[in-house]
Amino acid sequence: MFRKFVKSLIILALFWTGIGIVRAERPRDTPQPSAPPKVAPVAHRLPILEYHTTNFQMGLEVMMTPDWFEKQMRWLADNHFATLTADQLADYVEGKYLPPQKAVALTFDVGLSSFDDYVNVIVPTLQRYHLHAIFFVLANRTRDECDGKITCWPTLKRWVEAGDISIGSHSLYHIDYAELTPDAIMLDAGRSKAIIEQKLGVTVTALCYPYDSVSPAAMPILKALGYRLAVAGPTRHERSVLFADAEPYNLPRYYPYSSWRSYPALVGMHGKPFNQVLWEAIELSHRELSQPSAMSERMR
Repeated sequence: MFRKFVKSLIILALFWTGIGIVRAERPRDTPQPSAPPKVAPVAHRLPILEYHTTNFQMGLEVMMTPDWFEKQMRWLADNHFATLTADQLADYVEGKYLPPQKAVALTFDVGLSSFDDYVNVIVPTLQRYHLHAIFFVLANRTRDECDGKITCWPTLKRWVEAGDISIGSHSLYHIDYAELTPDAIMLDAGRSKAIIEQKLGVTVTALCYPYDSVSPAAMPILKALGYRLAVAGPTRHERSVLFADAEPYNLPRYYPYSSWRSYPALVGMHGKPFNQVLWEAIELSHRELSQPSAMSERMR
């Protein structure tokens, strides 16, 4: 009787021990794979904007005002647009760099005079909204001494070193390249590049054609000189710059200008205001586009 009792205890102990082992060895639930992180959209179409001064005027239908300029810069900042440096733009054009989808290149064709507008309005506005710009300068018309009104190397150098601007060439003498011989283009573009690099200690990779006049003869020359891109105006049907663009020396730019009669619609943009032009230039989804009337009101 006692032996049966002990045997029963041993069997019962083995039984419960086995259950514990099974419980201990029961595999945990297989963890479910986490959702892949969302990838931020990148730019495959990128607008380049062409500015001069905030008081620029060409006839009655093409103009800019300080107020319009400030509103455009504020809108870019409020909508978190990245503004590219000259090197970033070149890398994008060459297919080496993908900026965020909301990206733009701000370019300024800097002449000899009206530099006080850059000193007092344009650069302070860029700084206030943390925007970067590419300045195309005329090497032969930029001075060593600054008087606040004439474009000068020391002020440009200060802005470059602060990271406010990148520098490109707007040629040496501002002569239409379409009217120059290949030798003359080589001399002008090469000399301009060398002067800017010596004065500012930068590598010049971008050129802006004088008068926005593209010269097919200039393209292989610019490449041989070390330029990585060249910009003009509305030179082709595709107004935005494409990733790995097939025409790096024929890059178009958008005009951000309007007129008293048509503001806020931009020149040559079929009645569209600045913000609608930018949204469409980067091909943002229609869901992101508000009604044109509402966008026009916000730009006023």
